[in-house]
Amino acid sequence: MLTLFNHTPLKSNWNFLFDELFGDLEIGFHRIPLAHTICQDNKYILCLEVPGFNEKDIQIKVQNDKLIVRGKHEITEEEIGYKSEQAMTLNQIYTIPSDISQDKIEAKLKNGILNIIMPKIIDNKQKLKEIPIKV
Repeated sequence: MLTLFNHTPLKSNWNFLFDELFGDLEIGFHRIPLAHTICQDNKYILCLEVPGFNEKDIQIKVQNDKLIVRGKHEITEEEIGYKSEQAMTLNQIYTIPSDISQDKIEAKLKNGILNIIMPKIIDNKQKLKEIPIKV
């Protein structure tokens, strides 16, 4: 069972609509990152789009079977006689499978893409074993 993320297209569509209608307002807003998962033999990779964020803006924590991704990015622009401040926040909680080695989770951020690499627990007991048929 893989329930790595709680992506809801409706929320993303509403977020897009809000950005289109009110994107120029100088208020903080919560962004639901576009996400997808890659499932490989030995690991899962959760890919999140987080443009504008850097590694100091984002916190990733694991608690029980939950992966918690939080972040805040503040933007300040100054023009003649005018100062503008904006803040973008992330606050996502993902349920991770029980076969994840939680102490070996890594994260990499490059070009606005956050990849969270979650190695699977390698258990010799779970390997495929062929059972011979006796006659």
